[in-house]
Amino acid sequence: MSAPRKKLSGAAFRKKRRLQEEDTSKMAGSLNRFFKPDPVLKAVSETKENREAVDVEPHPSTSTTTVGEHSLGIESDTNTEEESSPKSSSSSSSEDENAKSTLADLFDPADWPEMLTSSLKETIVLKGPAKPKEHFAFPKDASKRRFTSTHYRRRLGNGEVHVRKWLSYSPRLDKIFCFCCKLFTTTKMSLTTGGYNDWKNLSQCLATHEVSPSHLTAMGNWTELLTRLGSGSTIDHSYQRLLATETQHWQNVLQRLVAIVQYLGKQCLAFRGSSDTLYSENNGNYLKLVEMMATFDSVMQSHLKKIQNSEIHQHYLGKDIQNELIGLISKEIRRCILRLLKDAKYYSIILDCTPDITLVEQMTMVFRFVSVKQGDSPIANPEIHIEERFLGFLPVHNSSGEGLTEAILNELEMLKIPLSDMRGQGYDNGSNMKGKHSGVQKRIMDLNSRAFYVPCSAHSLNLVVNDAAMCCRDASTFFGILQKIYVFLSGSTNRWDVLKKHVSKLTVKPLSDTRWSSRIDAIRPFRFHVGEVYGTLIEIGGDMNFAALAKIEASSLAKELNKFKFLCLIILWFNILSRINSVSKVLQSQSIYLPDVVELLESIKTIFQSYRTDDGFEDLLKEAGELAVEMEIDPVFPPQVHQTRKKKRLFLYEVPDDPILEPKNKFKVECFFTILDTTIKSVHERYEQLKFHSTHFQFLYDIHKLKDVQKEDLLQFCMELQNVLTDVKSKESDVDGRQLCEELAVLAPVIKPTMTPVDILAYAVRNGFAPNVAIALRIMLTLPITLPQVSEAFRN
Repeated sequence: MSAPRKKLSGAAFRKKRRLQEEDTSKMAGSLNRFFKPDPVLKAVSETKENREAVDVEPHPSTSTTTVGEHSLGIESDTNTEEESSPKSSSSSSSEDENAKSTLADLFDPADWPEMLTSSLKETIVLKGPAKPKEHFAFPKDASKRRFTSTHYRRRLGNGEVHVRKWLSYSPRLDKIFCFCCKLFTTTKMSLTTGGYNDWKNLSQCLATHEVSPSHLTAMGNWTELLTRLGSGSTIDHSYQRLLATETQHWQNVLQRLVAIVQYLGKQCLAFRGSSDTLYSENNGNYLKLVEMMATFDSVMQSHLKKIQNSEIHQHYLGKDIQNELIGLISKEIRRCILRLLKDAKYYSIILDCTPDITLVEQMTMVFRFVSVKQGDSPIANPEIHIEERFLGFLPVHNSSGEGLTEAILNELEMLKIPLSDMRGQGYDNGSNMKGKHSGVQKRIMDLNSRAFYVPCSAHSLNLVVNDAAMCCRDASTFFGILQKIYVFLSGSTNRWDVLKKHVSKLTVKPLSDTRWSSRIDAIRPFRFHVGEVYGTLIEIGGDMNFAALAKIEASSLAKELNKFKFLCLIILWFNILSRINSVSKVLQSQSIYLPDVVELLESIKTIFQSYRTDDGFEDLLKEAGELAVEMEIDPVFPPQVHQTRKKKRLFLYEVPDDPILEPKNKFKVECFFTILDTTIKSVHERYEQLKFHSTHFQFLYDIHKLKDVQKEDLLQFCMELQNVLTDVKSKESDVDGRQLCEELAVLAPVIKPTMTPVDILAYAVRNGFAPNVAIALRIMLTLPITLPQVSEAFRN
C-alpha cells in the first residue's frame, strides 16, 4: 500500500487555486456596504462616479445618503484558516441582488432595469430623484430648444411656487422621467418608458401629467414607502432591522481597525509577523493590538468570539484587508492634500533622491504652498499656514536631468496639478538637479519661467564644510583619525568599558558621510575630553589583557592624539562646525524667511572673515595650549623632518616661492588660512542665487518700513517684481506693479511694525483688499528654503 500523498498533484493544485480565485472574486466589494449607515449596493458607488462625471446632484427636496468615494474590490485572505471555508448565508443572500444591480444606474432612470426587485426599489427611493447641478449646461436639440431648471417649479394660481419633486432628468438621454410613476405604475406613457424630450410642448405635458389619477396614485405609494422606510415599518422591517444591526456592528469593527492602522502608521511600526492566526506567537502588531483591544472593548470581544466559534468567516483581519485599509487611508490623505494645494494655487516642489533597501532610486515628492483658511466670523483673522506636504515616493529609473524632469512632469499631470502654477523649485546641489544647461531646474524653467530655482540652504552648508575638509591634507586626515578612534573603541565591549571609565558624560561618535554639519557631535568629545580619550588609549595600549594587535593600534592612535597640531585642528574644526551647526538648525525651520537666510549666511561669512586673522590664529593657539597642558605636552609645532619638495618652473618669468620653513607659520598658511579661505569662498559662491531672489522680494518682508520710502523708489521695486513674475511666453504677470505700489502705499501706514508677512497676508485676506499684495506674499512664502529630511527618515 503506497503512502498518502504529502503534496497535491498539478491538476489538484490548479483546481484548488481556481476555487480560491472564484471565492475571492465573489467576495469583492463585501466590505463597501459597511462604510456608510445605509446598506447601499456596490453599484451605487459606481453610480456616484458616473453621476459626478455629468455634474448630477440629488434633488434638494429629497433626503439622500452618500456612498464611499472609492469602489473597494475586496479580496479575501485565502491563506488564513477562517477565510478558506465557504461564506456565510447572510452574505450570500445579498449577492444575487448585487449581481442584478451591478449595471443599474440608480441616479439615472433611463438605466433602471425593467424588473425592479423590492430591495432595489427601496434603495432607489432612499436615494430619491436626481437633477443636474446649477452650472450644468443642458444640451440643445435640432430646434435650438432645451430643458431648463425652471420646469422643476410650478406656479400655482395664488402665486405660490410648488416644487416638482417627482421630475427627474437623464443626462445620458437628454430626457425627463416621472420618478414615482416609473417605480409604482404600469401605465405606459412617455414619462415612464422611453422618456420625454419634446421641449416645445413640455409645459403642457407636465401640467397634464401631474393631475392624472395614475400619477397621484404613484405619488401616494412613493410617499408611503418613504415614510415606512423612515419609520422601519415596511413588510420586511425585521430583515431591515437585522441588516441595520449587522451594518452597525461592522461599522464599529471597522472604526477600530482603522484606528489600529492609523496608530501603527504614525508610529512607523510593522503590521504583520510570521503568523496570520489570532492568539498565536509572532502574529504581528496588528493582530496583537486587536487581541489587546478585545480584552477591554465589547465590540472587538464579540467579533473575535464569533471568529473563534466559526460563526463568521469574513473577519476582515487578514493581510489583504490591512493593505486595503492602508490604501484607503493614504488615498484620503492624498486627496485632502491635493485639495489644499489646488485651493492655494501657487506651489513649490521640493525633491530629493535616495535609494531604498532594494537599491531602487526613489524620489521624494514634497509640495510647499500657503494654505489660507477663512475665519469663523467676518472679523476673525483667517488661518495662514505654510504647508510642506509629502505626497510619496516616485521610483526613478533614469537619474539624468532629462529622466527626472520627465518623471516630475508625468507625476504632475497624473495629479492634475498645473505646471504653470509652480513658483519654486527646491533641490540639492547635484549636477543633474542644478545644472545650468541640462539640469532639472533649467528644463522646468524653460517650460515655466516663473518656477524659480532655490538651492537647498542646509545642503549647501554641508557642501561648504565638504569643500573645506578636502582643501588640504591635514584637514582630510583629521576626520579619518577621529573615525579610526571610534571604530577601534566601539569594536569591543571591553574597550568601550575602559572608555566609559574615563569619560562619563560624552562618548565618541561616528562620522556621517552625508550630513557634515552633524560632525560637530564627533568632535565635541575630543574638544572637552581629549585627555580622557588619550588616557583610554594609553591604558588599552599597556594592558596585558588585550590582544597584541589591539595594543599596537591603541598606541598608534594615542600617538596621533599626542600632537599639538592635532589639538589645533580640534579647536579649529570645533569653532567652524559649531557655528555652521547652529545656522543649519535655524535653516530647518519651516517658517524661516528668505532674507533671514541671507542675513544668517552673511553673518557666518563675516564671522569666518574676522576669524581669519593673525589675532584669530593666536586665539586658536591659546585654546589649543590649554588642551596641551591637559595632555602634558609642549604647545609647539615639531620641526619639519622631511625636505621640502621644489616645484618645477614651467616658464622663465615664474619666480620661485620661498618655502615656509617655520612650522608654526606653515600650519597657519597651509592649513588655518586655507580652510577658512575655502569656507568663505564656498559660502559666497553657493548663496549668490539666494541673494538674487531675496533682492526682488526683500521689500515685502517689512512692509511697515515702506511708508518712509519715496513713491518713485517703491514703484521701481514693484515694477521689477512684476517683471520677475511675468511669464516669458504668455507675457502674463501674477501682479500688476502699479496697483501693487498703490496698495502698499495705503497698507504700510496702517499695519503694526511687529506684523510678519503671514500676519499681513491674514490682514489683507480678512479685509478683502490689496489683492496684489496678497498674491505677492503668497508667492514669496511659497519659495522653498531647505529640503525636509524625508529621504533620510525613509531610507531604510
